[in-house]
Amino acid sequence: MTSPKLILRSKDTIFVEKMNSNTTFNAKDTTPFPFYSSQLNDVTDALNESYANVSTDNPDTVQSLDFWIVKIVLYGVILLGSSIGNSLVIYIIVSNVRMRTGSNYLIMNLALCDFVTPVFSIPFDYFLEEYNYIWMYGSVMCKLLWPLTTMSSTSAALTLAAISLDRYRVIMHPFRPRLTKFKIKCIIVAVYVFSLLVVTPYSYVLDLKGHQCREIWPDISYKKYYTLGLFHVQYFLPLIFMVFMYSLALKNLYTSADKTSGQKVEQEPAAVSRKVSRTSTNSRRSSVAETEPKLKKVSSTVRLVRKFSSTVRRGKTEANKRATKMFMAVVGVFTICMFPNQALWLWADFYNEGQNPRFLNAVIICWLFTYANSVCNPVIYAVFSRDFRRGFKRAFRKVFCLHRHKNRQVYKTDMVETLTTELKCVASGETEKRKRKNATVQRPKLYLL
Repeated sequence: MTSPKLILRSKDTIFVEKMNSNTTFNAKDTTPFPFYSSQLNDVTDALNESYANVSTDNPDTVQSLDFWIVKIVLYGVILLGSSIGNSLVIYIIVSNVRMRTGSNYLIMNLALCDFVTPVFSIPFDYFLEEYNYIWMYGSVMCKLLWPLTTMSSTSAALTLAAISLDRYRVIMHPFRPRLTKFKIKCIIVAVYVFSLLVVTPYSYVLDLKGHQCREIWPDISYKKYYTLGLFHVQYFLPLIFMVFMYSLALKNLYTSADKTSGQKVEQEPAAVSRKVSRTSTNSRRSSVAETEPKLKKVSSTVRLVRKFSSTVRRGKTEANKRATKMFMAVVGVFTICMFPNQALWLWADFYNEGQNPRFLNAVIICWLFTYANSVCNPVIYAVFSRDFRRGFKRAFRKVFCLHRHKNRQVYKTDMVETLTTELKCVASGETEKRKRKNATVQRPKLYLL
């Protein structure tokens, strides 16, 4: 079974041989394009040298055809799904005024990080893998490309930690004012500044040596310390912080729900006993019979207000539960998808396993796990959030020009005013008066012939 790299090798060799045999350029003819010709010669020489060093006797150093096909399919699915899904998340938050809250700004920043990571990684890494990691993007991109994706991953992890802090404040301290948009924007800026400081040493040590972009550290111990620090900043510390925040929030949510259900159970027997005592003393209260309708009105209004407040409180509790479960699902996916890449680089740097013949295949598999994290988050939003689900449906209807004209309910202002008036009448006890007023005989209508 021939590998894709051997196929590319044969094509490149034929291309270079044709250039050498059919072209008769001299030094004067190549002077208009000196930079292009030198870069082309350097890259082709490096490709021939690298492919000549590939040993066909050791199949572990070359990707099999099955592995290559699966890799291409997964790269395409992840790149397409991440680009579309995270773009829709950003569009839903930006286009809907009601969605422009502080918490959703954090979600939008997370979607932006998830969009940047595959877009700036998959296309460039694919060509590097196919051309045996010969760097063809120049010295400037060597300093910027990989630090940019590392910065995006770090920002995503810190944004998830900020989201967990926001959920903790909402659930544990519901009567405190929420974080304003200005504070949320300051948090996002602080996340990016800190991520930039984290990747600055990485960008500094990257350098183009020959035809490969490599890390050149003064000592191997510095590389180990940096890898360990990056593991703590990108994965370990944010994960511990998120688990702690969501554990406290969920404990508070279910404790308050149990208290509410217990109060309802205790109030039912008390209400029955009060009703029995009230019926037994009705004969003794004949002197205050005139004031009884007012008391009934007041008691019915109080009961309506209490029922309404309990319904609102129950709805807020359920909404907080759904939101917390959604973000816990995001954290779970983050834990599973980011762990292989972090463990691989710790294993490679501390145990010198980078020379293992299967190391490059392991790197690709771990990268696929990391990129898959960017695809899963929009799916989680659509499953757990009703607002995002509606936003996705509206976006797809606009893209595919699907407009529902039939069975469409239009709520007019008159209908809204009527419903508001009915609710007010129920609260004030004027329903019977309005029924009697509407039951009066209407005047006969006169028609002019």
